[in-house]
Amino acid sequence: MESACLKLQDRCGLNVNLILFCCWMAARGRRLSSVEIQRLRAVVAPWDAQVVTPLRAIRRWLKDHSEPGLAGQEALRRDILQQELAAERLVQKMLVACLLLDEGTGDVGLASESAEAAWDSLSCYVAETGAALQEEDWQNLASIKQAAFPP
Repeated sequence: MESACLKLQDRCGLNVNLILFCCWMAARGRRLSSVEIQRLRAVVAPWDAQVVTPLRAIRRWLKDHSEPGLAGQEALRRDILQQELAAERLVQKMLVACLLLDEGTGDVGLASESAEAAWDSLSCYVAETGAALQEEDWQNLASIKQAAFPP
């Protein structure tokens, strides 16, 4: 699932936290509407653009441009990774707060229905982004759904 998420992030510009949130909501009985997806994207976009993405870029740059013998470089990269993960946890909290979740109002019960709800929400998210997914990208989305909701 991790590889599929990262490919969708890097190739298509999709937000991994939103992908996972679609699945998480489906597991709780919620299909996300187009309006909800738009709200969620608007809430996380500034934080993602100003905090998460720059941290990721710095971490990846350090990984790709390591200087042999430079003491502390790997420790710095690990520290930045921890900050990136902390920032993503805050994004996840923003997503939850945005919809003010009520766990008891779901309309999906069976695992197969949850998988269908996840696919509906993921497809809606992709449509809202305007991303032009290739066959491989749709397969990555399908593998994420299958990992979240095994048959």
